[in-house]
Amino acid sequence: MFILTVAETTLNILYEQHLINLTLQGKRPAAIDGYSRAVRHNSNYFDPSPDSLTTANLKNHFNSLIQTHSWNTVKIDRNGLQSAQSALSIHVLNSCICIEGFC
Repeated sequence: MFILTVAETTLNILYEQHLINLTLQGKRPAAIDGYSRAVRHNSNYFDPSPDSLTTANLKNHFNSLIQTHSWNTVKIDRNGLQSAQSALSIHVLNSCICIEGFC
């Protein structure tokens, strides 16, 4: 039997809300896929769910991501997290990271 932790349950709820919000915003399937992949990718990188990330967590994550991925991937991850956070009224990301003038 598989039992979800509270953090996993919270993440699943936030993830489902994010998918619904992207669909209601009229995002294209490719954007929904990219943005939702960013949320999953970041939830695998961090133990906490997106609603408990700090500015330091995000700076460290994006710094390491820049070293191993293309700028396009970094920007999609950033946009996906920003979309998820704004839809869920979380404002950590909005004030912490600009990537080569892309804020």
